[in-house]
Amino acid sequence: MFEFLLWPFVIRALIIGLILALSTAMISNFLVSSNQSLIGDGLAHISFTGITIGVLLSSEPTYFALPFAILAAILIKMLMRNKLIEGDTAIGLVSSASFAIGLIIISKSDGFNRSVESMLVGSMFSTTWMDIYFGLFVLAITAFFIFKHKYHHLLYPYYIILLHQNILRNP
Repeated sequence: MFEFLLWPFVIRALIIGLILALSTAMISNFLVSSNQSLIGDGLAHISFTGITIGVLLSSEPTYFALPFAILAAILIKMLMRNKLIEGDTAIGLVSSASFAIGLIIISKSDGFNRSVESMLVGSMFSTTWMDIYFGLFVLAITAFFIFKHKYHHLLYPYYIILLHQNILRNP
């Protein structure tokens, strides 16, 4: 009945899913508390433009998408740091402008023979062991950052809520 769990690509998909769930769970409370809850969605829309440029100029569009997303993240941080606009507003502004630029590039280019949507979404079932090693590296860096900078309390939001309720009950 559960023979499908023995297939190598399913095992890799489950492992990468677990790794990504752990790493995103560690930073989610920090992102929400600092008004950056849309950063994942925003950077995905921003990388769309990088991927379209990469598809047009190269056979490896990831090399264009990563620097494009990093530059956009720096722009978002600059907008937030200068107090021009709030976090999620800056993310929405930059990501929608970037996505629009990507759509304009696709509509103006001739002979677009690759599916940009499939490159953006991907598939967990096409995960390689190198992807898993990279995911473990990202998980280790995330955990190191959280514990080094004393943000470990962000990992325990329910514990903190229960602690405050307990204090309120026992004055």
